[in-house]
Amino acid sequence: MYLERRDLVGTTVAALIVLAYAANTQDRWYLGSNRWAAVTMLAVGFVGCPLSARLVGESLSAPPIVVLAALGTLALVLALVAIVTAAQWALLSLAVTVVALWVGTTLRHALTRPPRLAVR
Repeated sequence: MYLERRDLVGTTVAALIVLAYAANTQDRWYLGSNRWAAVTMLAVGFVGCPLSARLVGESLSAPPIVVLAALGTLALVLALVAIVTAAQWALLSLAVTVVALWVGTTLRHALTRPPRLAVR
């Protein structure tokens, strides 16, 4: 098992998105609005995604990366749908998709070792 600091960041991002959804269902502060909750979730995802990703010398056409990229694209589309329509189902789907993305990324990081850097 090989997890890094990046995985802690990814866990924090997933937790913040779940908390934003929970705050939305409880009608807390500005997150009571579906649109503002979706904007917040999108912003957290945009900040957290590059911080928690690990692509070092791996092929972008590898099956796990393709699946995770599809989940990331689905999360973006659901966020935009939630912002435009203010639909609760889109917000829930976004939260579930982000959690699935987090689980997939953490499993990929745990099961694959990053390549060693050349030392001179």
